[in-house]
Amino acid sequence: MESKLRDLIRRTDDLLENNKKARYAAYAIVILALATAVFGLGERLGAFAFLITH
Repeated sequence: MESKLRDLIRRTDDLLENNKKARYAAYAIVILALATAVFGLGERLGAFAFLITH
């Protein structure tokens, strides 16, 4: 699983090489997705994301 995450981050780096803000946003999305998968916090994270974006 760790190798898959590294691969995803490497691909993200390749795609967003010139855009640091987008790269950090993509990292945040990956970390939130991983946390949701591992800890089952989908409901709480979804509510938090809703509060941030609205």
